[in-house]
Amino acid sequence: MRRSTGGAERVGWRSAIAGASPVLLLLACAGAPSEPAPATAPAIVLPSLDQIAVDPGSIPDIGDSTGLPMELDVYRWSDAELSLVAQALNTLTGDCAERFGVAVPDSPDSGPREPEDMSRRYGLTSAAEAGATGYRFQATPGPTPARAPLDEDATAVLYGGKAQVRGKAVPPRGCAGQATTEISGADHAGPAEAVQDINSASWSLSRRHPLVTAAFARWSACLRPTGTTYGDPVEAMNDDRFTGQPTADEIEVAKADVACKVVAGTTGAWHTVEMAVQRAMIEANRPVLEEAQRAKARQLAKARQVVGRE
Repeated sequence: MRRSTGGAERVGWRSAIAGASPVLLLLACAGAPSEPAPATAPAIVLPSLDQIAVDPGSIPDIGDSTGLPMELDVYRWSDAELSLVAQALNTLTGDCAERFGVAVPDSPDSGPREPEDMSRRYGLTSAAEAGATGYRFQATPGPTPARAPLDEDATAVLYGGKAQVRGKAVPPRGCAGQATTEISGADHAGPAEAVQDINSASWSLSRRHPLVTAAFARWSACLRPTGTTYGDPVEAMNDDRFTGQPTADEIEVAKADVACKVVAGTTGAWHTVEMAVQRAMIEANRPVLEEAQRAKARQLAKARQVVGRE
């Protein structure tokens, strides 16, 4: 039952790939595990905070943030689209690896995901979750099945690192890298770096906007009578006291946290400001985002071809 800061990192785009098979990791990482990330992604344009004008009267009351829309949603990938590309990557990788007598490990997961856990993007906002598990996500039933480690030859076949395996030439980036190039025409498949960067940057920028920091101050003042002092909701989520099984103290703090967000209008302010930040970033980065959409369309078309010929 882990805690998460939601948008603080790229967990909203990449975290759930961790349980996937080795080839699926290429949707999150470029090339072999030993290779550095490519420096080809264009830098995104960031607006300054004084460019983000929001009418305080337009801020709605928001309780639970689950399911809130984001301006960037139009550039996101659906679960079905990610699964399609994952299936195509697995097919191409498997066909290549079969020439070396190597089987691509099955994954207990149905494919990579792009989970934007809006319920935690602005801190804990669900009174039901707070009362049940404090700041933890509810545990998913059953452990993740263990997967046998790949041997040296199988790793080389999948990711490169050897010129030959069993007398046959290995693609420079292995079968998985070759599959990625075939699907995407590049060394990365899946969502464009620029889209992920905007998703992360908009969260970070909006967190510093005066309307949001004022809401944080009201929220913090509301919590003070409970004996807790936090600068913002992320600090509460990451309190080192809250480890192991949720305690009665953690649950009480979590319940007060959620209640004070409603009193202070914290979630409504943060979401409204972040929507404004994303609109500004989309406008400033439109050429990059349009190219990301074209690249997405090419990947999906190629993936459909691969899956259709199975």
